Amino acid sequence: MPAKRVLIIQQQAQPAQALTRHFRSRGDQVWEAWEIGQAEALFKQIRPHLILLDLHFPGEDWLEFLRHIQTADPKVKVILTNQYPDVQREMLAKSNGFHVFLRQPFQARWIEQALRRLEAVDVPTQPRQQPSPAPLPVSQPPAVKVPVRLKITLPYLILALLFALASAYIVTQVVIESVQDRFFNQLVAAGRQTTDWMVREEDRLLATLRLIANTQGIAEAVQAGDSEQLRLLSLPDVSRWWFEKILNLARGAGLLLRPLGKLALGADLPDNDAWGQVNNLFKTLDKVRSILADPDMSSLRLVINAEKMVIKETQRTYTYLSLYGYPTDAVICNRIIPDSVTDPYFAAWKDSQAQNLKLITEAFGELPLFKAPLFQHEMGGFDALRTLADALYGDSNPAQLLFRGQTHNIASDGQNGYYLRVPLPFADKTDMDVFRSTDELTLRVGPYRRNIVLPYALHHLEIVDAKFDESTLSIHFAAA
Repeated sequence: MPAKRVLIIQQQAQPAQALTRHFRSRGDQVWEAWEIGQAEALFKQIRPHLILLDLHFPGEDWLEFLRHIQTADPKVKVILTNQYPDVQREMLAKSNGFHVFLRQPFQARWIEQALRRLEAVDVPTQPRQQPSPAPLPVSQPPAVKVPVRLKITLPYLILALLFALASAYIVTQVVIESVQDRFFNQLVAAGRQTTDWMVREEDRLLATLRLIANTQGIAEAVQAGDSEQLRLLSLPDVSRWWFEKILNLARGAGLLLRPLGKLALGADLPDNDAWGQVNNLFKTLDKVRSILADPDMSSLRLVINAEKMVIKETQRTYTYLSLYGYPTDAVICNRIIPDSVTDPYFAAWKDSQAQNLKLITEAFGELPLFKAPLFQHEMGGFDALRTLADALYGDSNPAQLLFRGQTHNIASDGQNGYYLRVPLPFADKTDMDVFRSTDELTLRVGPYRRNIVLPYALHHLEIVDAKFDESTLSIHFAAA
């Protein structure tokens, strides 16, 4: 393969060196440029076959350079590199016909994969027309002469073939009957195990329902980040799939196996009344969910400490509560060192809490934030709790709903993606940026920032579109 001329245009030396080493190891000629003006001069001088351009050059010079080379040499191939996702610039590049991106770190296999995608862009989509073969001259078929030996042995061959087919049919029937018996036995065993599992789960869920129906333990679970209790909040949504799929299948199997269950198992399989009790259980779960999801009847308040790890976990909890539609009306920050503490030993702690309080404000948006000071003793007893309530709420009524609405919500697009919608009233579209890492989304509107922790379902999805319409930012996540 002849050597190619490669022009690498990067702002930083380390990624430029990594790309240079890779292409020189392939035997290509490599030139490096650190500015757009220098890149234009080299482009006119060397006429490269391939250009690797950093997507994060300031201003609009990078886009003008792409349009220039596209006009000057339409055959030149371009790979756009980036250190972090930039949705606005990537969409702008795609609209100008550049679709291949390479993200740091620049490893050999990712570079080769980007080159293959680049080659695939130029593959013609229409198959080449093959010339139709010339028609063969029509002639009379030659006469076929059958040997006498074949005429004698052919009837015996046909008889042997029929005998073999009959034997195969008999063996197949025997094997099928054996497989049917084995499958039936396994199906009966599976039905028995399913029934035992359902009885155990029903006992466990009944105890759980008493806790949820009386709202016992929910606030403690949110405060402590108890994943088991939080998983129970999503029980009505998650368990419905099991009820509609698995239990309906088990009910259908029960209708077929119930006449034989007494003989095979020595016990009766569940009848319609038993399945009706399970159905009533799920109806109760739906009622519990409607209570927890109605802001006029109940709401959740997140209790948090001014520590980075606790803030991150509480953000994730709030995201999942929003995902399942449970209203949250306030955030309570606990154990804040008061200003009256002037001991130098606590100076670093106070500075750290001040920075983390700013992070809490960015993370939870419009949710009201209440601060509980660090008291001199453990808050136990009615008098101590009254003191804590006065410090938190003052003259306001804590039994009232403090916030109505959601600072953000996540909804399915009906296929395999999701929409993240963030209300941003009075925001200016021209002064807005979106940055995304694997598990976190950062929004900047003017001088203000907002961090949103993404659920696990969005970690492996890419941002394919972002729109700002009717004071709401809508971000579409889908598979790349």
